[in-house]
Amino acid sequence: MIFLTYINRSGSTYLAQILSVSEEILVCPEAEILVEKFLEAPEKNFILTDTLRNELIQQINNDWKLRHWGLRPEDLESLSKASNNFEAFFLLLCIYRDRIKPAATKILFKAERILHLWEKLEKLYRGDNLLHLIAVVRDPRGIYASQKNTRWPGSEKPFSDNPVHSSLLWRRYVKEVQRLLILHSEISIIRYEDLLNKPEETLKYLTQKIRIKRIPFLPEKGDLDSRIPEDQKHLHGNIKAQPVREKEKEWQGILNNYEIDLIQIMTNKYMNKLGYATEIRKVSIFKLIKTILPQTITYYISFNSKRIVFWINKIIHGRDSL
Repeated sequence: MIFLTYINRSGSTYLAQILSVSEEILVCPEAEILVEKFLEAPEKNFILTDTLRNELIQQINNDWKLRHWGLRPEDLESLSKASNNFEAFFLLLCIYRDRIKPAATKILFKAERILHLWEKLEKLYRGDNLLHLIAVVRDPRGIYASQKNTRWPGSEKPFSDNPVHSSLLWRRYVKEVQRLLILHSEISIIRYEDLLNKPEETLKYLTQKIRIKRIPFLPEKGDLDSRIPEDQKHLHGNIKAQPVREKEKEWQGILNNYEIDLIQIMTNKYMNKLGYATEIRKVSIFKLIKTILPQTITYYISFNSKRIVFWINKIIHGRDSL
């Protein structure tokens, strides 16, 4: 089982497309609802009751990502073999694998939240070499530029129009990746820029880490793109293309000086650790701080209020509630 974690617009789908070239790997489409349902408490005993079966059928039919998996109500019966939530999750993925790429010996599943659940997952199978985590990182200026220019499906809203909030999310993500790198060996960190500038070398390193035969860097030969839902394809228009080095600095033509300096002052420490060079400051530090302080307070109020609502919902409606 290979997990791929990321921040939106960091190149994770491009990497997944590249890995889907391998006959050894089945790359699943995204479905965050499976993370919420099974991986928040992966160790919990799993019993396929009628109520749970009906709930899962409803989610298969209604969730905007999961419904594209083509799962059928009768597929759920195999979950009765699961002893815990993780096994139930894995069995669902195996059902999808058996239909799409039955010869694959590894399954790759990508989700942002996996990073913050990784220790729970590893605790179940520590030492067995059954799980591996790939963390994709990208220059935060490049991420925000892409978020600013990309619209959510069915909406005119950008992924982000707030460089402070994007920087806080990036910093939190990188801090957690680096903490886990110190603690665990079954984690690989891949820079999006290395995929652009030294693709063959980066892919060779990664295939060794996840223990598959070396594959050519041929994103056009991958099979994930054919299974991305039509309403999401515009988000991943270039995943079959060879890397374009100019994309590394594309943010320079998208962001203004103020946005660049906001991002750099908030992420400078971690950008340097990851090898991202910062530019000369162009805006006064005082003006930047006047923006950063209130936006940071707003971010954490929003973040913690969502967590509180989530756990209140869990308490009221039960551990398995979404």
